[in-house]
Amino acid sequence: MKVATHKEDIDGIVSAALFLIKYPDAKIEFLSVKEAMETEDFFDYVVDLPKTKNCRINIDHHETNYHRLVSEGLLSENDVVDPSSPSAARLVAETLGLMNNKIAEELVRMADLADKGKMDNKLRLLDYVIKLNLNNKEVLEKIARVLARYGSNFDKDIWLSKELEKAQKLANEILGKVTRDIEKLIKRGIEYAVLDCRDIPFFVVKEVAQYFLFKGGKAVGVIYTDPDTGKDRLSLRISTKSELKANEIAEKIGGGGHLKAAGAIFEREELHRVIGLLMQAFSKENKTVVFYTLKIGNRRV
Repeated sequence: MKVATHKEDIDGIVSAALFLIKYPDAKIEFLSVKEAMETEDFFDYVVDLPKTKNCRINIDHHETNYHRLVSEGLLSENDVVDPSSPSAARLVAETLGLMNNKIAEELVRMADLADKGKMDNKLRLLDYVIKLNLNNKEVLEKIARVLARYGSNFDKDIWLSKELEKAQKLANEILGKVTRDIEKLIKRGIEYAVLDCRDIPFFVVKEVAQYFLFKGGKAVGVIYTDPDTGKDRLSLRISTKSELKANEIAEKIGGGGHLKAAGAIFEREELHRVIGLLMQAFSKENKTVVFYTLKIGNRRV
């Protein structure tokens, strides 16, 4: 059994854990979207990723992937691609017949919450640890095996508990300074913003976007450096109070995702065009849209 899953977030790692519950000896590959699009390897299952060239079954819940598969005639009767599912992990558990397994049920709830942006502090720390190790496949598999054993009580594992503590300390040092700038924007009445976070560590960038919405923002585009390619990358987060569609905006930049959360990778020379496109899209709901570079002290983060 050979499985490829998304390496960057809780949904992908939980999906790996579910496979390990069902198939303890499964070989798991942790890939980025770019790696999935380029790989020639064969996989029995490809999860939370675009369908690869040599894939028996694709399990995914991204609307853009579904439309791509349909338009290109690549959606087979074996594939389980359902944009209405709150997470890919839920589809994995249903496909593998694990919904009556207590640990699996806990893991699915975790993935659902994470993909909805409703993480509690423990889940948030798990997401940090995953992102801090996204290029260390041994660590990612170790995390998946801990999840397969402990479920939502993953912090009972001594090794992972220490990793969570280290991630918490590092995140506090960074976010404590960055969030003050966000609060100042919100106090100025800014509800729509494009934030330059290219020097902020990757693992907390999406947290910046979520914090902007939490404090009262309605739409935010966060631009940062992709850890795999070194290219610029966009993370879009749209509040339920906004009618804007994140996936439609992201598709114009060559990306995709969900209705309220989407993203794209683009070349550095495209930066000004992307900023302009975002500000134009946001201005349809509000004339006041700002582009802001987050800083610590007198320099960028």
